[in-house]
Amino acid sequence: MFGQLWLFALAAPLLAGLAIGLYVLRNIVRDAAEHEPTHPKAGEKPPQESSGNVCSNCKTANDPTFEYCCECATKL
Repeated sequence: MFGQLWLFALAAPLLAGLAIGLYVLRNIVRDAAEHEPTHPKAGEKPPQESSGNVCSNCKTANDPTFEYCCECATKL
């Protein structure tokens, strides 16, 4: 009986954490799909710096709605 109780006591928080983690991951993927960055194709010029937020770390032009750089994840 105590073996099953310990199993439940350990499994319940782990399953709750897994559910929360999957919820957060789903929201991250959904947000990334909505703000999909456009990278230049071969031979094309990269976007101009005035076209959005420019990362101070890697100098990548980002969409104005982004809070983090799409290349290096630095806060804009």
